Amino acid sequence: MAVYTGCSKTSEMTTGNRRTGTRTHSRSSARMQVVVLDEAGKPINPCHHARARKLIKKNRAKLVSRRPYIIQMLTSPQTLGKVGHEASV
Repeated sequence: MAVYTGCSKTSEMTTGNRRTGTRTHSRSSARMQVVVLDEAGKPINPCHHARARKLIKKNRAKLVSRRPYIIQMLTSPQTLGKVGHEASV
């Protein structure tokens, strides 16, 4: 005689508590990533779309293309860090 423990594989799948490897809708991070170009136009590390909007709003980057969303940095991050550090010293 089988003892029911209440945690069978089929009951977990039917109640919706079990995550499967496949999803019906894709929320991949690649879709939310924005291509970032440096001052010379070479690609650097991508960033999140919210950060890209903030960079454009602060005039640190400009919009190059909407689809795919590509921004180009107007000043390098290394230059910004050095200017801020030298000003505080």
